[in-house]
Amino acid sequence: VGQLGVGESIAEASTPAAVGGRARGVPLRAVAAGARHSLALTISGDVLSWGNNADGCLGLGGARATHKSIYLPVAVAGLQGMVRQIAAGSSHSAVIVQRGRLLLAGSNGYGQLGHP
Repeated sequence: VGQLGVGESIAEASTPAAVGGRARGVPLRAVAAGARHSLALTISGDVLSWGNNADGCLGLGGARATHKSIYLPVAVAGLQGMVRQIAAGSSHSAVIVQRGRLLLAGSNGYGQLGHP
């Protein structure tokens, strides 16, 4: 479903492959893997996301919010240079931004986003 970030839908990869898209050649600080999506934090504080976008877990909003799968890393808008940490759950994502504020996106089926 695209969580490998190599630009196509493949079931598995038996050897490591370079991630493409916006992540190609960009120095990274951290990577987080959910059940069917992945996140990367660049050293400049930007977040890249790719994979299955069920319930909006990639945090893309707008026109891309309806895309089921994103096969190459794309930048999450509105977070440029702000993110300090990332985490990926089964179908949700979390980022900690400047001043320790927590932002979440994705499924809230079990209250994992902290909303009633």
